[in-house]
Amino acid sequence: MFYMVNNYQDAEDLTQDVFIKAFENDITRIENMRAWLLKISVNTSKNYLKKKNRLNLFENLTHLISNQNIEKEISNNETRDELVSLINTLSPKLREAIILRYVHQLKVEEISKTLGIPVGTVKSRIHKEN
Repeated sequence: MFYMVNNYQDAEDLTQDVFIKAFENDITRIENMRAWLLKISVNTSKNYLKKKNRLNLFENLTHLISNQNIEKEISNNETRDELVSLINTLSPKLREAIILRYVHQLKVEEISKTLGIPVGTVKSRIHKEN
C-alpha cells in the first residue's frame, strides 16, 4: 500500500480500510484471496489518489528495493534512480501491471483477476515497449 500512496500514515489507514471492506464480504466464496485483496488494495489506493489529485502511483519505488546492505544500496543509487525515472515515464495502467508482476511477483492470470482485465491485455502491458 505504501508504494502506491508514498506516505506511511496514509498507507496504514488505507490498509485498515481494505481489511474492513474485506471483512464486509463473504470470504468463503473467494477463489484467490491474495488476488482479491490486492484488487481491493489497488482500487482503494486509486480512489484515494484521485481524491488527493496525486495520480503518480509509484513515485518512490526505491522504498520497495531491499536495503539489506548499505554499501550495496549506496553503489546502486544511480541504477535505482534510473529505474524510478523509467517507471515514472509509464502510464498508470502500465505501472500497475509492471509492479504487480515484478514487485509482487504475481502470475499473469492473477494480475488479470486483480485488475479485472483480460490476460492478453496484461501480457500486452507487461511487454509493451514505450
